[in-house]
Amino acid sequence: MPEPWREELRLPPDETAPGRARAFVRRVLEDHGWTYALENALLLTTELTTNAVVHAGTAVRVDVAGDADTVTVRVQDHTPGRLSGLPRAPDELHEGGRGLYLVDSLSTTWGTEHSSTGKVVWFRFARSPAEDLADPAGDQAPADLDRLAAVDLGWLTAGGGGTLDRLTLPEFLREILWRSMETLDADAGIVVVDEEDTGDPVVVAHNGLPEDTLSELRKTLAVSAHTVRPPASARGLLGLVSDAAVTAVPLRLDGSAFGWVELRARGDDRTWSRHDLGVTQLAAARMSLAVTGTRLGELDQRRRGWLSFLAEASELLAGSLDVRLTLPLVAQLVLPSLATWSAVYLLDERDQAALAAVGHIDERRVTVLRECLDASEEFTEAVADALRTSGSSPLDAALFSVVEAADPRVSAPERSGLIVPLRARGRVVGGVVLVRPRGPRHTAEERTLAEDLARRAGLAVDNARLYSDRAGVARALQAWLLPPELPTTGDVEFAARYLAAGEGNEVGGDFYDVFDLPEGGWGLAVGDVCGKGAEAAAVTGLVRDVIRLMVRDGHQVPEVLHRLNRAILEQGDRGRFCTVAAARLLPDGDDLLLRVSSAGHPLPVVIRAAGHTEFVGRAGMVVGVTDDFEVHEEDVHLARGDAVVFYTDGVTERRTATRMFGESLLLDTLAQSAGRSATGIASDLERAVDEYAAERLRDDLAILVVRRLP
Repeated sequence: MPEPWREELRLPPDETAPGRARAFVRRVLEDHGWTYALENALLLTTELTTNAVVHAGTAVRVDVAGDADTVTVRVQDHTPGRLSGLPRAPDELHEGGRGLYLVDSLSTTWGTEHSSTGKVVWFRFARSPAEDLADPAGDQAPADLDRLAAVDLGWLTAGGGGTLDRLTLPEFLREILWRSMETLDADAGIVVVDEEDTGDPVVVAHNGLPEDTLSELRKTLAVSAHTVRPPASARGLLGLVSDAAVTAVPLRLDGSAFGWVELRARGDDRTWSRHDLGVTQLAAARMSLAVTGTRLGELDQRRRGWLSFLAEASELLAGSLDVRLTLPLVAQLVLPSLATWSAVYLLDERDQAALAAVGHIDERRVTVLRECLDASEEFTEAVADALRTSGSSPLDAALFSVVEAADPRVSAPERSGLIVPLRARGRVVGGVVLVRPRGPRHTAEERTLAEDLARRAGLAVDNARLYSDRAGVARALQAWLLPPELPTTGDVEFAARYLAAGEGNEVGGDFYDVFDLPEGGWGLAVGDVCGKGAEAAAVTGLVRDVIRLMVRDGHQVPEVLHRLNRAILEQGDRGRFCTVAAARLLPDGDDLLLRVSSAGHPLPVVIRAAGHTEFVGRAGMVVGVTDDFEVHEEDVHLARGDAVVFYTDGVTERRTATRMFGESLLLDTLAQSAGRSATGIASDLERAVDEYAAERLRDDLAILVVRRLP
């Protein structure tokens, strides 16, 4: 049985440490026949050595020990203290802290050691009994250059049994870069990729470069990327800081370059061969596939998130028909995914902008932000100018002073503002301002998402405005069809209740009316016109005005209803039938005389002062159905303390799943209200009807109460 063995290497805290550590571990494991898990060991050694150099900044010691069954690699720095946190799952946005996650994922077992002189992270691999101990390349290592390139090429592109699949994109690119450098004996390398949203090239992976050199390269890239981009320059960025041979190969997708990879040869007298270039091109192809695949996956995930976000936003916007609620909802929907704070502006008929709503992820700052925006005419005018162009536009950087006034803590070089129009029915109705006082610029994808959301929000805002306008018209028309106020006298009191069953933007078909008579007394009417809306309102106005004018002119109620019947029939298809209970309330000595007629309408109820209730009047025919119209009049005396209640069928036909409120419950409810004021009687009946069923009203409801004071 082979004896246990152990070797160690001490490294300085510079950019060469990870590469030298990899070469050391590779040589030791290959010398002892440990090709099993070689790629995992190299990857973990690179991560831990890089972390030790970057975070500890001290010299590093790497030792490898093993026997026939296990191999252990230890990486030690010389900074005392404890490692913080547990192995963290992959996070594409934060690379720091993933070293332990990779150790935990790829090794058989691992651990840490702490002392006053430093920290150690160790990992171990155990050989599987079924594992073939032979080198996958066998003993027939090729001698010629072509076959040697093929062997190296295979190692460069090997998947490592899923090892590379566990890496984030930056880790993957860095590992492929290491493999390329080791295969081609390069001492430095970088990978440059164009950002998706801006197209600006950035260094996303690098090996073997000191930080000051890397900083210089990044500055050069920021100001003259086009001159170092291959094929404009065969020596790329590294050729600017070195006389050694440099090769630069583009990263491509469907023939379009979106970045490049560079390798710098070790030694000033080294040149790149055709085979070296082929390996570099294959590495670039591997990187291109990884970048493209990751971006497509991220794009698919983002689009799924967008669709879910837009669906939820659309549902919320569609459920709001009150413009006072819709505008703040638009301001809140974009937080925090698209903005730190937002403002919604509406355009008037002169295309002047007015602030309508403000949102902030910190609700404590909403009031201050609104005050700042209200006070800034420059900001408002800039928004109006942008909206007049009908297109999305960035917020002028000079206007960020408003942001800083609202939040003095904000002072960042990276900040982004966007003005997106709210469109509806071919016109711009307003706009939403999206601001990130600290953070990256809005990407093209975010602008597309904001514009899509703005289209939906614009339609929702316009619908809410139209609904509010229509509801306002309906309220005004409904108010016109009801008496502005009820008469007040010293001997008789009146009370009324009216509830429309519609959504608030339709005129109900029920009505009531009370008016003074020239000879003394009052005219009363309660009716129910078939249907709702403008057509029903027109008939309601006709019925109300005919009754009011003719009764005041001295005509008897039955005669008035006959003429009303003819008037509706003459309207033809425009006419609608209705039911009416009309009466004249006249002084009669110490009592009141109620002369009442009912044309197909529920009979009114008299509540006697003693508590007895009874229906009064005689049922007649519905108005507007036939020429053969018949209606009767009946006299009822109201003593002191008596009351009479007129109502529509919205009261008696209020229903649950199996029962209706009905006439019997109506009489019982009114009997319990005997002795109460007219207002009390009306309130009692309204409350009883409302509590009878949990669901909202299906029919309009009108109640008119007249009471002779005791």
